[in-house]
Amino acid sequence: MRSQNHQKILDLKDEIFLYDRNTLSNKEKKKLFHYNEDNISIKELHLRTLRDIQFEAFIAYKKSVDTNPMYSEDYYVLFYSLMNNVLNKFKNYNNYIYFEENNKISKTILEDNLDKVKGISKYSLHKMTKDNILLSIPDYILGIFGDCIKNDFSNRINSLRQGQSLTEERKLNEIAEKIRLIYDMDNNLYFSRKNQKRLNCREVNENIIKTNAQLRQKNHE
Repeated sequence: MRSQNHQKILDLKDEIFLYDRNTLSNKEKKKLFHYNEDNISIKELHLRTLRDIQFEAFIAYKKSVDTNPMYSEDYYVLFYSLMNNVLNKFKNYNNYIYFEENNKISKTILEDNLDKVKGISKYSLHKMTKDNILLSIPDYILGIFGDCIKNDFSNRINSLRQGQSLTEERKLNEIAEKIRLIYDMDNNLYFSRKNQKRLNCREVNENIIKTNAQLRQKNHE
């Protein structure tokens, strides 16, 4: 499956270079399939490919007012929480886990976290360089999800006409079937395709904005 997904994304890259090679700048070519760098047309093409390839996404998120000093600690907490939720479902399989290279993150500490997941013994952990094209899958998933939590939607929602939806909602809905679980660690909420908390961009946004306000108030007390 991994090799098939890899090939489909490579095929898309070849297609883009064939038809858009004269319209893309060198910077755009170098940054191709990075959600925050791609233009709208590239994003639409990559979203089409994401809907076609086989994968399931699990997302855990935690919001901090002051993220820089806590970055590594939050990363490890998120990693353990996510692996604890995911790997328990695949404890009888050989699990190959890849993480993006990051000079702030220790592979040893990640392995220590994996060893704490009960019942899991069959795994191997690998570092993936930033130029690996498969990283565009989580990059796009997190980019689309990130759009749902960046800014307060309340004013924009109030101005919508009946039947209208936000761009962020539409994008998340396009890939919703690929997302197995979203875990809001701040509010201990699980959004999934099956439980009563469905994948809902507006509700996720409302929760994260509320959490930010609470953290800011606590920080000023």
